[in-house]
Amino acid sequence: MGGSHLTVLVPGLSQAMQACRTSVNSSVLKKLISRGAKIALQTDSFESAAFSMFNFQESGSQGLPVAAVSYYGITDQRPEGWCLRIDPAHLQPRLTKLYLIAGKPLAVTQDEANSLIAVIQGLYHEHGWRVYALDSDQWYLVVPDDPGVITIPIARAIGKDVDALLPTGANKSLWHAQMNEIQMAFHASPVNTIREAEARYTINTIWPWGSGELPDLTEPVWRRVWSDEPLTRGLAKLSNSRLNSAPKDAGGIIDDLSFGSNLLVLGDTWSVFDRSEPDYACALLRNLEERWWHPLWTALKARALNSLTITDFGLGAVTIQDQDARNWRPWVRFLTSNK
Repeated sequence: MGGSHLTVLVPGLSQAMQACRTSVNSSVLKKLISRGAKIALQTDSFESAAFSMFNFQESGSQGLPVAAVSYYGITDQRPEGWCLRIDPAHLQPRLTKLYLIAGKPLAVTQDEANSLIAVIQGLYHEHGWRVYALDSDQWYLVVPDDPGVITIPIARAIGKDVDALLPTGANKSLWHAQMNEIQMAFHASPVNTIREAEARYTINTIWPWGSGELPDLTEPVWRRVWSDEPLTRGLAKLSNSRLNSAPKDAGGIIDDLSFGSNLLVLGDTWSVFDRSEPDYACALLRNLEERWWHPLWTALKARALNSLTITDFGLGAVTIQDQDARNWRPWVRFLTSNK
């Protein structure tokens, strides 16, 4: 297929649409969805959707190497060893269970992150652990060898009882013991003394996930990628795609689209957890409408763009061609609404 084609990946878009239905009903987004061709995706998370968009297939039980690729996306350096995310979290007791809270509700500052990773580093420096707070709420651990555990992505653990979600595998007992030791050390940290006094969530644990080594991606999928999100930036670099930061609106990319397939990523995995809030969701959709969907719809009609695909792992994928934008008829709407 000739021309320029743009895929827009918006983590949590379907979640925002469910939380703010009134904003969607009269929007350009609703027009795009109702007139486009719909495709179901075999993915259950932002991370699995991102890897599949770069033709990376998960193998074995280890899971996707989210940490190593994200680390590379941020630092431009290959991690020297096996990489995991060990994100700061809060375990909240409810009756006899412990529920996980993480991400934006914790509002971890960089100073707090630096203080707490120093605690971890002090405990396990002799084991070859190297810990980096590349973002205040996204921590990375590089170890010499495969840690020997199977982990659950943090998105699947947030808001859940963690008892059945803790690391499994050959070294699970060791990792459970290490997590308990870190919890005790965090409890004694001045960071949590202050947080408790201020009635804020304490940072009383870490959540390991995304374990793996940096993969090789030799097959180019996208001619150009715009993203500020670490995982997709890493995937773009590994696949030798032309990479830029995401602009503030569609005007920053329409004139720069490459011939062939282009990818735009708006948002990150943490923003998914805010989108169930109606106020946040409606504000997000209004912003997307004004800055992205309306100008992209106009570009389709003007043939400055030949096709547009909008996707997230809940929505699936919806693709609309330029001729559909120019020559829409009522019977098309009837047929697509019944798919």
